[in-house]
Amino acid sequence: MSESFDGHAPESSKKKSRLNKKSLLSKLFVLGLVAALAVVAYLYLNTQKELARLSTAQGQTELAQKEIKEVTEKLGKLTLLPDEEPVIATVMDAQLLATQSAFYQNAENGDKLVVYPKAQKAYIYSPAKNIIVNAGPLVVDQDQNSRPVRFELRNGSGTPGAAAALKDRLEQQQQLVSALTDAANSNYTQTLVIPINPAIQPDQLTTFAESLGVDARVAAELPAGEATSEADILIIVGSSASDSQAGPPSTPPSQ
Repeated sequence: MSESFDGHAPESSKKKSRLNKKSLLSKLFVLGLVAALAVVAYLYLNTQKELARLSTAQGQTELAQKEIKEVTEKLGKLTLLPDEEPVIATVMDAQLLATQSAFYQNAENGDKLVVYPKAQKAYIYSPAKNIIVNAGPLVVDQDQNSRPVRFELRNGSGTPGAAAALKDRLEQQQQLVSALTDAANSNYTQTLVIPINPAIQPDQLTTFAESLGVDARVAAELPAGEATSEADILIIVGSSASDSQAGPPSTPPSQ
């Protein structure tokens, strides 16, 4: 009994098997591509919806609230903050701001200006460095623009370094000392605290003058011979200051 044998059958089976594998791989590739496109489309649509939502007034409010929460949480770990919601702005042109106010001298683009209107306090916070760049009380000018109170210190004691020592103490309390010079006269005994900015009344400085811990008083007018100042408050340091070891001064009032 003879059997017939087709020598082409095994080769045909191999080709069919390869074709089946290619077909399966093609189908899997197509399915994977469709799934990937579906995911991309889903993410794109969700992103567009989120952008549309954030462009609304409600969305902008949510972004502002989120920024306030993030900034105050970090800032609150560095200092004690007032119990109110602040207003936050981003420093966009630090160089220009520095020419307008010494408060911004060390600020950089991207820093946050954090203002507490009721407490009359302002901070410049650096998210990149996680430090307080500057801080101080606010004063409202006649044009109603709020900014930190600026001090000028003049040494009228006749003792070198007397005004510089008070400057160091004020800056430790985050006060902004914009100038340190010598007074026209060097024979002052008392330390004089003089309001230059008309928004600050002399009677508002009494507590601050007492907190200096020296023989200090508030003077409503500049002494004879003394030039006016570009600062908000002028302090002429007398000889009694060099003999005193005072505690930290209180925050001056703002108006």
